[in-house]
Amino acid sequence: MGLFSRNKKTLPLKKTFIFHNQTSKFDMFEDVKLWLRPNTNQINFFEKGTYGGQGLIGNVNDKIITFYVKKGDFNIQSKVISINNTTITIGVLITNKTRKNQ
Repeated sequence: MGLFSRNKKTLPLKKTFIFHNQTSKFDMFEDVKLWLRPNTNQINFFEKGTYGGQGLIGNVNDKIITFYVKKGDFNIQSKVISINNTTITIGVLITNKTRKNQ
């Protein structure tokens, strides 16, 4: 992977976010939902299988992830990568979609 600078977006891109005051009800490498709040750079992370705003883990403002979510032609994965008694760390991986040869 190349160097990542503020003005250059390179893939694959890995970012991590730590959320405090969370219980350890998650499993390692469990998928979480990523939802972009419309017309903002706010990204909300939710427990998988929850709906209607329930299960919010936390939110961040991130222009880079917002860029890729809005473009829509990328694989975006978000998972629990670390947990302890009071924090949860979510990892986001963004890669190019692979195209099948026709």
